[in-house]
Amino acid sequence: MNTKILNLKHIVQLIEKRLSEDYGDEEKGDAIGWRHAVKIKPPYKTLKSTLECISKHWMASFSFVFKRSADCYVSELIAGCQQWEQQSLQSFSLILEPALALFNLISPVWNHDPVVAQCKQVLLVSDFLLNCCFSFFGKFKIIWEYYVLEI
Repeated sequence: MNTKILNLKHIVQLIEKRLSEDYGDEEKGDAIGWRHAVKIKPPYKTLKSTLECISKHWMASFSFVFKRSADCYVSELIAGCQQWEQQSLQSFSLILEPALALFNLISPVWNHDPVVAQCKQVLLVSDFLLNCCFSFFGKFKIIWEYYVLEI
């Protein structure tokens, strides 16, 4: 399995699957298809555009995928994406924490979907790695302050 942090491909698959269920899919012979119905058109190449699509179609499509309180995490993720341009551990944690919360609020119907399971696994591994980094840097700072700054 590809364990890229926040693998956008998995999230896009989840969105396309949901939109296809709601609006149909031209590729499967449906008349109109979801690509014509959405306000933010594919391809979804950034996490921010993907999340904006979820936000725009929250009431019609995604409020059935996630539990009611999950929409606030989508807004947090969009805001976190703007700060992610700094690509620091702190800005990454602004994305990771609401992403984990969002996937923990997925409805039971979608909880067993393989794409959802993959997203959750990637997020959990990312969270573990981020915590390891924070722990390492915290210990490094203590050692630095004790041995280097004291001299």
